[in-house]
Amino acid sequence: DVKETGTGLRYWIYEANEGPRIQEGQTIDVSFEVKLLNDSLCYKSEGDEVSTFVVDKSDVESGIMEGVKYLTKGDRAKFIIPSHIGHGLLGDLKNIPPLEVLVVDLKIVDVR
Repeated sequence: DVKETGTGLRYWIYEANEGPRIQEGQTIDVSFEVKLLNDSLCYKSEGDEVSTFVVDKSDVESGIMEGVKYLTKGDRAKFIIPSHIGHGLLGDLKNIPPLEVLVVDLKIVDVR
């Protein structure tokens, strides 16, 4: 069941777990894959690699920051992130062109 937020973020939790939702200020570890709508791979976690960030306090796209707050530890979800809450007019100057919609497949590995 795909849901859409007021910002245009669309998300689908395809592996849900019980527990409290992630909150602002918590530190989370995620594994992820980021693609463009044409299925071109931009970034991907390798093996047991995780990225760690503090919710709403790190330099991560606002679409991801918004989306993780609908999740709990162990959840797997897919986000479709419009460019205005993704990398916007500049892209990331490496793998993501300007004004691209991102498709992010993300797993919440840990929450603290």
